[in-house]
Amino acid sequence: MGIPLLLFVLVAILQFGVVMHDYVEVTQAARAGARKASVSRKADPEAAAVAAVRSSAKGLDEDRVGIEVTPEAAVRRGDPVAVEVSYPYEISILGLVMQTGDMSFRATARMQ
Repeated sequence: MGIPLLLFVLVAILQFGVVMHDYVEVTQAARAGARKASVSRKADPEAAAVAAVRSSAKGLDEDRVGIEVTPEAAVRRGDPVAVEVSYPYEISILGLVMQTGDMSFRATARMQ
């Protein structure tokens, strides 16, 4: 009776660690993308933000990362640039799916 419960708790802790890792990656990628888009001297801050997000989120599956940049056009000094990064997650303990959804984080940076 005690060993299956211990195994269940151990797997739950490991799964929580995986989800936290993904959350930290998504958060860091959104911040890096907003930072890059706000200081980009290019006419296309969206491309700079997407490249920064993809290079920052090394621990995530690139095909599943969603990136949204607002505004999509060139920005002027003082304009805010927001980058939202989303990534699907699934909490599964011993094959039993407990929760699924998308985690997302939105970061905004302003070029000064």
